[in-house]
Amino acid sequence: MLGGITINKKKEYAEGTVSLHPKGFAFVTAFNTGKYPLDIFIPFGKTGTALDGDEVKVLITAHRKKGPEGIIEKVTKRKHKHLYGTIVKADKKEGYYLHITALGEEKLAFAHPVKKNPYKVGDRVKVTIEDWGDKKYLPTVFIKEVLGSIYDPQIDNQVASLEYAIPDAFPKEVLKELESLPDLIELDPSSGREDCTHLLTMTIDPDTAKDFDDAISVERTKDGYLLGVHIADVSHFVKQGSALDAEAIRRANSTYFPGKCYPMLPEKLSNDLCSLRPDESRFTVSIFMNLSTDGELTNYRIAKTMIRSRKRFTYKEAKRVLDKEEKSPYLKELELMVEVCQKLKQQRFARGSVDLVLDEPVLIINKKGEPVKFEIVEYDITHQMVEEFMLKTNEVIAGHMLEKSIPCLFRIHETPENLSLFVENARRLGYQVPDKPTPEEVQAIFDEAKGTRAGKHLSISYIRSMKIASYSDDNVGHFGLCLDHYAHWTSPIRRYPDLVLHRAVFDNQLPKSLPEVANLCSTKERESEKAEKSVKQMKKLRFLNKLFEKDPTKTYPATITSIKPFGFFFEIEEFPIEGFIHLRDHGGEYFHYNEQEQSLTGRNSKNQLLVYSPIAVQIREADLLLQEISWKLLE
Repeated sequence: MLGGITINKKKEYAEGTVSLHPKGFAFVTAFNTGKYPLDIFIPFGKTGTALDGDEVKVLITAHRKKGPEGIIEKVTKRKHKHLYGTIVKADKKEGYYLHITALGEEKLAFAHPVKKNPYKVGDRVKVTIEDWGDKKYLPTVFIKEVLGSIYDPQIDNQVASLEYAIPDAFPKEVLKELESLPDLIELDPSSGREDCTHLLTMTIDPDTAKDFDDAISVERTKDGYLLGVHIADVSHFVKQGSALDAEAIRRANSTYFPGKCYPMLPEKLSNDLCSLRPDESRFTVSIFMNLSTDGELTNYRIAKTMIRSRKRFTYKEAKRVLDKEEKSPYLKELELMVEVCQKLKQQRFARGSVDLVLDEPVLIINKKGEPVKFEIVEYDITHQMVEEFMLKTNEVIAGHMLEKSIPCLFRIHETPENLSLFVENARRLGYQVPDKPTPEEVQAIFDEAKGTRAGKHLSISYIRSMKIASYSDDNVGHFGLCLDHYAHWTSPIRRYPDLVLHRAVFDNQLPKSLPEVANLCSTKERESEKAEKSVKQMKKLRFLNKLFEKDPTKTYPATITSIKPFGFFFEIEEFPIEGFIHLRDHGGEYFHYNEQEQSLTGRNSKNQLLVYSPIAVQIREADLLLQEISWKLLE
């Protein structure tokens, strides 16, 4: 042992898939998970030429408390044949310099000049790597295709879908299978499916939703409530082993870009046959849950059904009805839903689940793909009641699978190693927090901070302390929800694991390898999230560039969110955009970093920067080519 590090006399190797972080470090998920149950940490500068998603060979250099650490020695399999970038410098004689995000920290590459049809600065291009270069020379690429210009916001979605391999069009064999599907839904009396079209069911979704995969019914009973959650029966149309099924598992989930959805299922299913549109009969799988007056589950029943939704509510419309701002014949049903929601929330809080109420900032995009403004979607009671009903449904179905000993895909969320980030931030904001707070103590802090500026920052730091949720055939529980069992059942139109679960319950069908499907769905989910984040970041960049062009001297009030030895992160108060200022860009003054206090203090000016301190910043430069915004701190 040397300084807490184990030095191995014999070289240890592992192989796995690499996940690169934008800051330059990486993690490798080893194939041999028995030997390396934790991801292998790869420090900055030790990733070699590996790109996100590549399969690599790792030399294990240390074993720390948090897990093994290593160096990527070799890329054994490339994930992508092509990369995507933007030409930032063009010279007919010298050649071209490109900004390619996937290349990691440096992000620059070189392409030789071409005689015919020379490329222009701002061209967004598809490339292949000719030479990976070294510490002295940049990677050399061959430009295969021009996709458009960085100054055209309408191609942001297309570029991201190509870069992250998000498929758009469906294969011919899938389209051929669609032709055999019916245009009308008709109930076969001999099928055993229950006719529940008499039930008063309704859907509640965002304004922009096109696929409605869950409907709700609620009744008061002498012992409490009967809550019905009715989910689109996708398994009726998408059969295991079909071309539709093969394409669904290849995509694993739908991906949502601003103004564009790349669906898991073709539109005839996602927006028509499986969409629970009002006044149209649809096949569903229903869970009828008997709840006591306190919201405790007393009994449940699962059935294949047919429903006919009476009303398609948007969240905003339902809220207006509840607030008596708009009349509706369904007011009593909505009020009863709120009542049931509150009972379920009380049950959830009683078991220690933490209530993270975060409003969602949405960047509004016009038809030209241009960002127009931010709109804050309030996480009001209508959102809460739909979420509570879905959470309960997913909990009940997971318990059903365990009780019946039916193998399935669980949605798991492992216990975090520690909550030190949350604890430190809470203490800096003046809250009394033990080193290892219980869920009840965490919830008490959130209740105290509710409605204050600190509430949002505490929620974010709590989330960042968490591990990432994933799918597994091994039930290890869900920490975030304080549940011993949880599974995804309620969104089969846009998530493949839900479809797997439906088949397991009703048709006793399972994939050949559940662990393989679990790993695939978890990986695809993370890839979609990265793709979605990349487009959102591009739109935010365009938004800030537009503001900068309009008024280069505009001042933005902000709050410091994190401090590092070399600079600090902050969030603009006017809209939820995070920025970073490096100390080298701040007047040349030397700053002393205090890790314990999380502060930076100027040697000469004695100016002190603290986490959550209010500051004022200004855009120094907005660069679409390099996809960077540089900021300056105003004194």
